Amino acid sequence: MINGEGPIASTFDHSLVDKMERAFLAANLKESFEKHPVSDWEHTTFGDLAVGDKYIGFPVPGDNQGHGGFRGTHNLFEKIREKGRYNTQRCLDGQKLHHNSILAIIQVR
Repeated sequence: MINGEGPIASTFDHSLVDKMERAFLAANLKESFEKHPVSDWEHTTFGDLAVGDKYIGFPVPGDNQGHGGFRGTHNLFEKIREKGRYNTQRCLDGQKLHHNSILAIIQVR
């Protein structure tokens, strides 16, 4: 059968295959990351940004339930000042927050 067509495909548990594929891909991602030298891990920080730049926090491994993780939704922020109590704001709702200059980020356009 091709592309899950036919009588057998209707009883096949595709979610099990999906879980197995995800576990395999996750293990390979971790292994491929670990092979990189330390110099490949240099990242942009909040302190590197100019006022007006947009970014997301650098994703880190975690439980995907609010304590890190790659599968969760990440908030988009904009740096609003260099220093001060509130130096960034969440683009979704304008809430002002403070991020430390050493926060690892991914700059976006």
